Amino acid sequence: MKDHKYIFAGVLGSVGVFLAFLGMKLYKPTIFIIGCLLTTVIGSLVLFTVFVKQDSPTWYAYAIMGVTFILGLIVGYLCTLMESTGVFMIGGWLGSIIGIIVFDVFLIHIDA
Repeated sequence: MKDHKYIFAGVLGSVGVFLAFLGMKLYKPTIFIIGCLLTTVIGSLVLFTVFVKQDSPTWYAYAIMGVTFILGLIVGYLCTLMESTGVFMIGGWLGSIIGIIVFDVFLIHIDA
């Protein structure tokens, strides 16, 4: 996966630019993309920590990415059918990002 980091960065960067400028105009595609990305990222994090070890073959990583991407497409489609679920996922994602920012800026400096 390290060999293709520039490809992943370019694709995710272009998705980010798309969402920044056309997010509200294209509401359903935005919910689909967010649902797909969140499911793919969370699913791959879980599966990578459980199944991939240091001596695992490279095809494990590609198989996990493929399975989680297909699962992400399914969840993204379900999010477009049930818009409140998609909005909930966007809110949860933004809440976690804000929580990480607040922790890194303020709470890390508090001594226990």
